[in-house]
Amino acid sequence: MVGKIAKRMFIALIFAAFIFLLGFYASSVLVESKFESLQRAQDEIQIDTVSLEIESSLLAENPCNLAGLEELGTRLGDLGPKLDYMEKQSSAKDFENLKKYYALLEIKHWLAIQKSNRECSSNYVPILYFYSNVDCQSCNVQGPVLLAQKEKNPKVMVYSFDVNSNLPAIKILKGNYNVTSVPTVIIGKKKYEGYQGSAELGKAISQQ
Repeated sequence: MVGKIAKRMFIALIFAAFIFLLGFYASSVLVESKFESLQRAQDEIQIDTVSLEIESSLLAENPCNLAGLEELGTRLGDLGPKLDYMEKQSSAKDFENLKKYYALLEIKHWLAIQKSNRECSSNYVPILYFYSNVDCQSCNVQGPVLLAQKEKNPKVMVYSFDVNSNLPAIKILKGNYNVTSVPTVIIGKKKYEGYQGSAELGKAISQQ
């Protein structure tokens, strides 16, 4: 009787070990698959940023290429959410340098847009948006509201910057506009602190 019980316990132990190993293997496969997916996405984003850098340099030769400026602005806007998503999927700071590089591309495009307004009589409305991913609930809402304004008016160009970034160029922008809180929106040369709703933004944009 004791031998049968011991045999059953042994079989149960073997079965439990098999289930554990099977689960461990499946988990390892999923982790590896996710890692490979993240790596592919990171490689694609790197290629996109290099391409955008080259396009930006080419457009610098002709600030009156409005179609090119608008296309580049659209592509920059499309890349931003991808970068944010990939950053949240990674526990390490694998995308920190890409995020900084993207911010530099945004600043470069912002400068090109301002030059186009000065030299080519274009009527773009560049908007600088300073946000934080830490202790800023209204930032979660402000971003989509700004993007909605851009969708309504293709002449609106939105550039988003993490106020906590240690990138020197962003620190200079913060100093130039005396950004001390988030969210902060700069439209033209006027600063708007705190959350700005659709009506407030629409009015500010129309005054440019």
